[in-house]
Formats: sequence, structure tokens, C-alpha cells
Amino acid sequence: MLNLIKFGDVFVYKGTEWVFLAKTEELLFAAQILDKEQTAQIDLLFNKLASKGSKIADQIKDKPLYCYVVLETEKFKRRAAHFKTAISGKSANDNEPFFDKILDPLIKSDLVNIKKQIINGPFSKLLKDIVRDIDI
Repeated sequence: MLNLIKFGDVFVYKGTEWVFLAKTEELLFAAQILDKEQTAQIDLLFNKLASKGSKIADQIKDKPLYCYVVLETEKFKRRAAHFKTAISGKSANDNEPFFDKILDPLIKSDLVNIKKQIINGPFSKLLKDIVRDIDI
């Protein structure tokens, strides 16, 4: 099942929705999809801090707490794919199924924004290298 999932597909793991980002033989990278209330809270906090000046805005952009993309895909509209809670878990080649359920993929504009956020954000070189090579 894991080989069928690709960048931007949404899956459920332990009752939580996640966006699949990448995998290696040892790691699986995914971003949690927050609910609308959590998204509004983090957006409000980010905008409040960012409004204090460009220096602070530049500093908070590199903090994992503020690494998120507000989604436009209809099913997830106005919910954030949040990277602070990203999982990099269990081997992608484990024999045990990792996902409870695979849902629909995100739309192209969400994929483009997630890719930009990863490449320009405070993420591991490994994740950036994998994602940089993904064609959307």
C-alpha cells in the first residue's frame, strides 16, 4: 500500500489526517492537517507577530511552529498542513500497514505551496533534497 502513496496524498493515521511528503528506507515524512480552529489560532499568532516588523517576520518564518500552508483543496479548505507536528517515523518498508486509510490528494496549488515551504523552511537537508526533485 505504501508504494501507491505519493507527495501530497492525504492519509489517516491514528485518527489524524496527514499529508504525505516523502519517505526513505528508514523514515516517513508527513505534515499534520490541523482543524479550522487550530489553523485560525496559529494564523492569528503568526500575523500578530509578523505585523511587529520585517525583522521579527523574518525570524519567525524560520521557526517550525510557523511552518504551515493553509490549504485550498475543497475537503481541507481553510485548514493548515502544519510542519511543526510533522512525523518522521517508522521505516517506510515495514511490513505492518502504516496508514489507517488513504484519502484524496491535494490540489496542485497546495502541492506547490507545500513544496516551496519545505525547500525554503527550516527542514532537514534530506527532506529538502527529496522534495526538490518532485515534479508537480
